[in-house]
Amino acid sequence: MNAANTLRRGPLHAVRWARLAGIGLSVAALVACGPQPPAGVAQIDGDYAVVSRLRPHSLQRVRIEVAISFHCPACKRFQPSLDTLAAKYGERLSIEQTAVTPRSGSGRPERLFLLAKRAGLGPVARDALYRARFDLKQDIEQDAVLGGIARQIGLPPELLAQLDSAALKREQASIDARTRVFAAYTPSILVEDQLLVDSDAAQIARVINGLLPSR
Repeated sequence: MNAANTLRRGPLHAVRWARLAGIGLSVAALVACGPQPPAGVAQIDGDYAVVSRLRPHSLQRVRIEVAISFHCPACKRFQPSLDTLAAKYGERLSIEQTAVTPRSGSGRPERLFLLAKRAGLGPVARDALYRARFDLKQDIEQDAVLGGIARQIGLPPELLAQLDSAALKREQASIDARTRVFAAYTPSILVEDQLLVDSDAAQIARVINGLLPSR
């Protein structure tokens, strides 16, 4: 077995964890928003290896998913790093940002982001929500604030009307459940559904370079 694609079981730092779900994950540690993983989650008894299907320099395009929260200052601070990576790799990198509803949240900002992505307005909605929450110190759970953001970014009224629909609530709940499998904190960076990487631009670039063809 290729050691480069295998993670052996052993003691891990308290903020490091691994998801064991068929394919498995690499391990990450970062200072971020949200709760820490439960103690011992990565210290499952037994002799085993967590195996990744990925091979070095095997992909023409790398896909990463970034779990974010609009209540997370670390997510806002990390956004310029994502923008730099997107500019550096261009078509060779696909970045999908997923907004996770806080445990005490209404889900309305996250659903607004979901609607904005459908209209091709995801990045401007994300930035507007960050600005409202952290720069303007507004309550982004409130109707007036969300309505103002929707108008500001040009979200079609027929889409905004779906904000509290049962179908959209179910869709966001499904996104939350799936994302929380790997995102114990935000931002969390998942590469090709298999590698959980530190939210550090240099580290992410190393992983991307290791998956793209050598030049």
